[in-house]
Formats: sequence, C-alpha cells, structure tokens
Amino acid sequence: RGYDEAPFPLAFMGAGMVASYFTEIAALAQRRGVALDGLRLVLDNRYTMEGSALRGTMTGGALPPVLTVEIDGEAGDADLPSLCADALSASPLHGLLRERLT
Repeated sequence: RGYDEAPFPLAFMGAGMVASYFTEIAALAQRRGVALDGLRLVLDNRYTMEGSALRGTMTGGALPPVLTVEIDGEAGDADLPSLCADALSASPLHGLLRERLT
C-alpha cells in the first residue's frame, strides 16, 4: 500500500528554479542600477508519468522547461535580454540544466 499525497520531487525543483532565477535577476538588476518596478516569472514544466511506482512499472518523461520573464521598470528593451541572460547563466541550477547528463 502506498500513500501518494506529497508533491512529486520535480515540483520542488521547479519551485527552486523560479526562486533561483528570480533572485539572480533581482540581484543583477540592483548591481547594474536598473530599477525593476515589477518582475514576474512563469515557468512551464511538462512532465509525464505512466505506470505504477508501487508495481515498479512507472516511467516518466519531461519536456524542456520554458521560462517567461515579464519586467516593468526603467531598463530599455535592449538591456532586458542581456540582464536576463546574464542572470540566468549565474544561477547554479541553470548550470545543471545546460549540461547533458548520461
């Protein structure tokens, strides 16, 4: 018998991913002197699971995560892609996602 009421582990990773990216974007904007009146991140993660974990027949899959960043503030449109790219590449989790693990 199993009890399946807790969030699945990838949900914790998704929440951590958003927290890490949010922190990096806000910190880099502050270092660059860019005022952010609003920062919103939306992370779309698509996971699949089939079979039974209890029977040992479960298989899972995932599509690459898609992050949408919405920023209000004084930064010019040309500065925003650089700000986001630099901040995301500074995130420890982003480094993990860049490398293919086999």
